[in-house]
Amino acid sequence: MKKIFYSLLVAVASVSFISCSSNNDEPEPNPNPNPDPDSPTETTINNFVVLNRGSKDNKINGSLSYFTYDGNLLNTTLTAFEDKDDSSLGVNPNAMAVYDNKLFVCINEANRIDIIDMDTKQKVNQITFEDQKFQHPRQIWIDEDKAYISMYDDGSEVSVSGGYVVQYDCKTLEMLQYLPVGKYCNKPDGIVVVGNFLYIAYNKNLAIEDGFEDGTTVIRLDKRTDWLSAPEDQREPITVGLNPTDVVTNGTEIFVLCEGDGVKTRSQIWKITDNYVGKFFVEGSMMKVDDKYLYVINNPKNGVSPITYKRYSVVDPNDVTDMIDPEDGVEYPTSLAIDNETGNIIIGSAIVKDGDVSNTSNGYVNVYSKEGKKLVSGETGIDPFDILVLPKK
Repeated sequence: MKKIFYSLLVAVASVSFISCSSNNDEPEPNPNPNPDPDSPTETTINNFVVLNRGSKDNKINGSLSYFTYDGNLLNTTLTAFEDKDDSSLGVNPNAMAVYDNKLFVCINEANRIDIIDMDTKQKVNQITFEDQKFQHPRQIWIDEDKAYISMYDDGSEVSVSGGYVVQYDCKTLEMLQYLPVGKYCNKPDGIVVVGNFLYIAYNKNLAIEDGFEDGTTVIRLDKRTDWLSAPEDQREPITVGLNPTDVVTNGTEIFVLCEGDGVKTRSQIWKITDNYVGKFFVEGSMMKVDDKYLYVINNPKNGVSPITYKRYSVVDPNDVTDMIDPEDGVEYPTSLAIDNETGNIIIGSAIVKDGDVSNTSNGYVNVYSKEGKKLVSGETGIDPFDILVLPKK
């Protein structure tokens, strides 16, 4: 859940990050399509896909941008699935995961999950939720042939159940079980699996006017249990910062993005300790993790200027370096990914026009080496919201 708080002061301060152009020209959506001439030609950039959310306000559907690298350029295949009315990706797709060479895409507003063959780049199946209590898939995590999905409530029993976590068989697409994750929990969001346990970020009230009351919890749930028969106290609550929305893990360390209220409390990143206690780690508005480092971007929506790009040791927030030079950063970061094989850093960005973030212009991605050297850029669709580095076949 990404909200844009872009004040005039921040806009002015971030002018240095806008693509070079004359005052009368629009910024180029692909500011540097060629790699730096000094970059080694043998640089490896693995294939990745970008989920573009489009623009709900402008009735522009989401799309997928597939990127391959030929040693000189990022080559893009843009797929919006608009050839048929019933196959459009829809507005505001918001999460994706890959399984068996198929991409599972959560489309919150369309109330379904689209399944896309990665070779043909065509839809091959769907999971729909029209007849279920749970609605609007939010985030997805795939583990051992099972998909774990955070879902909203259908609105009829918010006072009783709230949001849900749902388990599906990835091979048969059969629903295996579901569970209300907490009374008044109407917006469960980020979800990961570590060992035998799910970690689900949720809020009880997601409204600024309510101060995100009680929205400071991650639920820990044993994936091996019969969820509906398990007592509620087995859904172990872990207290974290205000408004938890995303959870990331490297299989051992677990970090939670707590977006705050957008007014008084800045976005923070909390760590879940070995004894299942939430502890403040660093400030930040976007994060990814690998075995050694937590990669954090702090951008203008968090009241930060200039934008910062930091790399922290996963065990010590005082052990910190710049992952890239801020001068080489993007205009307005919207997504972040780390290629665990190469160490490359991929950052998605929106275009900034006249100090405002454009919701009608295509965005772009920059790819950086693990040393922070900018390698190449490529154009995306509107609002490049999520990036997934694809596994090699």
